[in-house]
Amino acid sequence: MKKTLILIFLLFGHVLFSYNSRIDSLQNALFKASGSNRITILNQLSHEFWELNPQKSIKYAEDAYELAKKEKNFPEQINALINIAVAKEVENDTASARKYYFSAIELAEKNNVAQGIARAKKDYGIMLSENYENEKSLNYLLDALKLYREIKDTLQQSYVYSYIIRNYDVLNDNENALKYALENLNLLKGSRFKSRIADAFLLAGNVYEERGCYFEAIQNYKNALKYFKEINDVDGMATSYNFLGNVNEILSDYDKALDYYYKSLLIYEQQKDYAGISTAYNNIGNIYFDMKNYEGAEKYYADAYEIYHSEQNKSGEGIYFNNMANIFSAQKKYDKALEMYERAKTIYSEIGDKEGISTCLNNMGIIYFDTGKYEKALELFINSLNISKDIEDEWAIANTSNNIAELYYRTKKYKDALKYVNKALQIATRLHLKAITVESYSNLSKIYAALADYEKAYKFLSKQATLKDSIYTDNLNKIAMLETKFATEKKEKEIQLLQRQKKYQKLIKEIFLTVSFFAFIVIFWLIFLYNKNLQEIRRRKQAESELRASEEKYRSLTEHLKAAVYTFDKEGYFTYVNPATIEITGYSEKELLSMKFFEIVHPESRELVKERGLKRVQGKEPISHYEFRILTKSGEEKWVEISNVFLQIKNEKFVLGTAIDITANKQARIIQNVLFQILKAINTSDNLKELYSEIHGYLKEVMNVDNFYIALYDEEKNIISAPFYRDQYTLKTPKPQQLKNGLTAYVIRTGKPLFLTVEKRNELIRKKEIANIEWKSKVWLGVPLISKGKIIGVMAVQSYNNPDCYTERDLKILELVSDQIALAIEKKRIEEALRESEARFREIVHDQTELICRSDTEGKLTFVNHALCKYFRKNRDELLGNSLGTYMLPEDIEEIKRKLSNLNILNPVIVYEQKMVINQQLRWVEWTDRKLFDKEGNFIGFQSVGRDITDRKHWEEKMQDSLREKEILLQEIHHRVKNNMQVISSLLKLQSSKLDNEEIKELFMESYNRVRSMALIHENLYQSSDLSRIDFYSYTKSLLNNLTLTYGIDKRKIKFNFEIKSIFLDIGTAIPCGLIINELISNSLKYAFPDGREGEISISLDFDKESGYYEMIIQDNGIGLPKDFDFENSSTFGLELVHILTEQLHGKIEIKNENGTFVKFIFKSRA
Repeated sequence: MKKTLILIFLLFGHVLFSYNSRIDSLQNALFKASGSNRITILNQLSHEFWELNPQKSIKYAEDAYELAKKEKNFPEQINALINIAVAKEVENDTASARKYYFSAIELAEKNNVAQGIARAKKDYGIMLSENYENEKSLNYLLDALKLYREIKDTLQQSYVYSYIIRNYDVLNDNENALKYALENLNLLKGSRFKSRIADAFLLAGNVYEERGCYFEAIQNYKNALKYFKEINDVDGMATSYNFLGNVNEILSDYDKALDYYYKSLLIYEQQKDYAGISTAYNNIGNIYFDMKNYEGAEKYYADAYEIYHSEQNKSGEGIYFNNMANIFSAQKKYDKALEMYERAKTIYSEIGDKEGISTCLNNMGIIYFDTGKYEKALELFINSLNISKDIEDEWAIANTSNNIAELYYRTKKYKDALKYVNKALQIATRLHLKAITVESYSNLSKIYAALADYEKAYKFLSKQATLKDSIYTDNLNKIAMLETKFATEKKEKEIQLLQRQKKYQKLIKEIFLTVSFFAFIVIFWLIFLYNKNLQEIRRRKQAESELRASEEKYRSLTEHLKAAVYTFDKEGYFTYVNPATIEITGYSEKELLSMKFFEIVHPESRELVKERGLKRVQGKEPISHYEFRILTKSGEEKWVEISNVFLQIKNEKFVLGTAIDITANKQARIIQNVLFQILKAINTSDNLKELYSEIHGYLKEVMNVDNFYIALYDEEKNIISAPFYRDQYTLKTPKPQQLKNGLTAYVIRTGKPLFLTVEKRNELIRKKEIANIEWKSKVWLGVPLISKGKIIGVMAVQSYNNPDCYTERDLKILELVSDQIALAIEKKRIEEALRESEARFREIVHDQTELICRSDTEGKLTFVNHALCKYFRKNRDELLGNSLGTYMLPEDIEEIKRKLSNLNILNPVIVYEQKMVINQQLRWVEWTDRKLFDKEGNFIGFQSVGRDITDRKHWEEKMQDSLREKEILLQEIHHRVKNNMQVISSLLKLQSSKLDNEEIKELFMESYNRVRSMALIHENLYQSSDLSRIDFYSYTKSLLNNLTLTYGIDKRKIKFNFEIKSIFLDIGTAIPCGLIINELISNSLKYAFPDGREGEISISLDFDKESGYYEMIIQDNGIGLPKDFDFENSSTFGLELVHILTEQLHGKIEIKNENGTFVKFIFKSRA
């Protein structure tokens, strides 16, 4: 069966409430962040808002892109472009998404950012895959895989492998899908990524299943399950169980399949995964259908459909209509079935599901086939087969080929029929498809029987019966009937041959034919007449001898069959019975030969069986194959399945029949249904008492439970009690008592089931293992109830009258049920503990000093704790039913309602401060409100936690007033310092203008520039809203503009290059740095470019987060420093000042002559 690899979208579960904490944390960090850190956080926020709010995601990414572009941070630019592309993809704007992906790839390739190229190609490839542009997707994903291999990113390689495998699966390229699945497993082998290893095994299992390698698929699914269990990934475990169920269902191992489906269902129900629950319901329904329990199948299908419909799952709705059509078809309600198939086919066509379309066409063909419209049926079968071949669905190819073969058989085109059935058998044998193999054998048997090749017909029908027995039941009727027909016709041919040979003689004797499943090819005797007297006599004797031998062989054959073989005449009397008939009925051969066939039938079915049998012996054609009950000689009821055929040899008419005992199979079906009902009751019953009663009722269907009890054991107190007790003589339930030395105590001590007869009881008494107390029972069965390896009780049944009332089978049933009951008891105990925990929690809430309350959807209080009552000075009854809004200021109420209305299931919490009027006093309360939702997502009310913050608010107001005063004072100080330094610099400049000595004049100008560099810092601080830090980028630009004016530099000749990021320095660091820049730039302007030369001066400042150091580089492309220049021993005041300031900042300075002068200054902030 074709399965698209969609599991990669199911394996990354997200806990929704974790979004809020991550987003809140990132948004808080954003307020404090700057530089590259801010860009990273913006990109992370964009990623978080992909699904929640694509527009907000785009806004964050655009901000990140602009900042990254300014700083030439190419990796973050690429990430921002990809984030925008993904958000556009979420908005279904595929065209814009492509544009941004291409921009990201182009930028990454241009700047050789390998990680960026890989991510952009990977995400773009995923988008193409989701839009079914699979071949294009593969090109980008394979490029991404190559890059991730080069940078040795194992995790990303594994993600890329997942989508590569999916693409090849969609393209039906199973060879490449398997190749990359195995590469993925090999990559992850021995790694720490257990979740990815589990996913890889699931993918490999899917690929093997697609290829029809079901046993390899099972092994990979089991490996996946093992890893999911290790990491406690319940979603992955459920997926593994579901896939294991699918494969075992294909292999017709229905018990295993059902076990896996129920395990997956339990997990899905615990996780409230409705998509998973619907899948499990549907799969369980399929098992019921295969077992011909249509009522059970219909119920599970209906439960699945309810979820499909509510989730608007079109594919699921199509599956439902197809399944219901199958049920109607099996019930021969063909009009309803065809209507359902058409509805399913319409849905499959809308969603492009070729597998579903093929299935509907095939099933519709079956209906037209069953109603005799062969031409229409063949058309539908051929269309279905062509689609199955197109999608390479070998299971469907084999199934439909069998249907076509049966149609050609019905229309007597046996050559065509053989062609299709052999194709089906070839596929079924290779893929181990048991059910289809059984169908193929059945078709071959019918075809060869029609061609009168009874030997082959018998061979294939024998194979069919043997294999079918391993799947369903020991159904050998068809084999027996075909063998009987084959043997009978061979006998008739012998008689005709002898009649032709004798000519002048009477018939040697009348032939009595008996029936059997296994016949030997009767040797044809060719006797040549040597003479008309002696040789004729010899020939007659020889023929008689051979006929007697043949009859003996035939009789021996039937007498060794496990199936009953019998004949009865036109009066209904048995005329022959084989030993199996004697064994099944309990009557002797003599007794049976004196009885009519219908005398052993159960009274409820006797008239029907009599009517059909007598019609059959008259040569009429009533139903020949059916089931009914018989009564054995001992009065035991048994179910038999019979097949009868009318025969006439010479003038004698009789019925030849076969029967098999299906009692065990019937009981097995009943038991299985009972177990299913008990398991369902465990999950639906409200309490243990109700569950015990339901279990008792269901067990009545399979055993005598007139005397039945469940006893629970309290190990700490050593007490046993009977929460459920039914006894035909004692109506009163026994009181709890100490565990002593009775039968219940024996089972608890041994931990083993006990089948107790009178003899066994006496033996245990002799061994002193149980007490010798009064005991009325003839037989007693008890099994321990075990939960988590601990015995918690016993379940028992007993009979006071019939020592043969129970068998080992009944004990086995009790064992099976006991596991489920123990599980239910444990579950209910946990629920009781939860109720007690809730009560304790309520007490804790009441004892809290915080104000805690709950309100309904209208804002009316439904719960208040003691602290809230005390705070509002009201009792509980006065508050309940009223709203907190009555204590708020009227002008605030609408704003609060607006805030609360914005809360949703993804963002359910809000924290706000609110003024409240308490006893005519204005108080401040900080409220944390949570909007509450039920499991369906419906709004049900609010939960609020508050605390009084009035004192804090008063203190904050005082602190704000004090802070404002200090800020004004600090601004005034900076303003005055700036003014004073401005006066000093002006005096220096004025004085220099009065000097004639150029050397002295230059010294004055240098001092002027130094003072001016410090004054600029105070000026920036005075004008800034942040009085503790200075924007060094703005400051440096102002400083250079001042130096340019001072030295009269022509900006067309000397160009300044800035590479200073958005960095803020405290005043203690900024002043020394400013002086150093002043000295170094002044030197460049004065000496680096003599005679009006053109040139460039570059200034850069960067911060290394890991080391905490700043790195400032000042470089010009001028004439450079003198060759004998020694910075450490320089005598100039400016360079000495640089040296002193460097030490002051605990920094390092490096000066080089490289294409001009290069100075690198490394320092730490003094703050």
